[in-house]
Amino acid sequence: MTNFDNQALRNACPFLSADKDTGGALPTGPSRTEYLVSELKTKLAQLGLMLEGRKYNDHPAGFISLPDMMSASHTRDEAVQTIRKTVQVIMGEHHWNRPSRLDVQEKDSVHAKVYAGIDYRDVGPVLVNPTNLAAMFPGFSKPSVEEIAARVAVGKEIYGTMPGIEAAYTGAMIKAMQPCSVLIIGEHRGALTDYVARCTRDDCVIVTIDLPRWMSHLEGVAPLDEINQIYRNNCTDEEIGSIWRTSDAPYANRIIGFAGDSTHDHTLELYVALRGLCDVVIVDGNHSYDTTMRDLKSASRVVSPGGIVFVDDFWKPMRLYEVTRAVMNSHAESANLQDLYHLSWAVGEDAIQSNLAFFLNRKIIGRFL
Repeated sequence: MTNFDNQALRNACPFLSADKDTGGALPTGPSRTEYLVSELKTKLAQLGLMLEGRKYNDHPAGFISLPDMMSASHTRDEAVQTIRKTVQVIMGEHHWNRPSRLDVQEKDSVHAKVYAGIDYRDVGPVLVNPTNLAAMFPGFSKPSVEEIAARVAVGKEIYGTMPGIEAAYTGAMIKAMQPCSVLIIGEHRGALTDYVARCTRDDCVIVTIDLPRWMSHLEGVAPLDEINQIYRNNCTDEEIGSIWRTSDAPYANRIIGFAGDSTHDHTLELYVALRGLCDVVIVDGNHSYDTTMRDLKSASRVVSPGGIVFVDDFWKPMRLYEVTRAVMNSHAESANLQDLYHLSWAVGEDAIQSNLAFFLNRKIIGRFL
């Protein structure tokens, strides 16, 4: 992190409320992130973008309304610049552990060759055995049996959150990376956000997006398929992000929640603000083909150089196969998402199938490897 002096910090973020004339001291270290996030939320509240119960009876209070941000033309640019400046200052000099490319193709001994009309082994991702992850993520440590069991229990309790094995390994990779910033598309009750926050450093900022029911009437909002309708029925608007919003956990003060459709035009300004600033992006939103493609396109724009895009629910032959189609097509089309990996392994008869895929942003990756 850059050690900004008070004046430099105020120049970078002129919306800070500290007294500019008396030179009042500003927080340092991890508390700086909490301070900047708090000041950002205060500023967005002043612009009328925070949801605090004034408009609707059932909504995720404390979230920032993306439709309002888009429609408020007189404040939109100010909001976008405030968000971007805040994240940039939190990231500072941007010291974190970038993963390395893994070029060894694991032999596919588990899957059928053709899936969803795609010759998976010939054009698909590199299959990554967990034992190879240390070669990609310096300092990687395999999650313990107890940690995997704990994530499995959470997955059984909360429908729709990332399953146990996938969540545990995602957390382990994030711990090794120690990113400065994370974007999570698909909030639900916040179980994954809660876990990711616990796996990140104390000065990492986490941004989330989820769609409340009362926004579903907006023109252009993507329709929910049967699976996503079940997901939505298991989470009321008041429950969105409730695991971290209603807790006293210290990491909650460095999470910025946005309410809106991640694929709708009203989210474009947020992606403009975050362009190239997200070390980790987790895509777990609407699972139809078109919406997943749009989420992946957005992820490719906001992911930082050398960053990772995680995708849940990859390779599920019985359902959600459109996620796999979207991932494979993004792999073929996106200049930033050429390095695609699938966490998968088999040991004798105890073959374990993971539904976690991830991309390594290679747009300017050569500078770091």
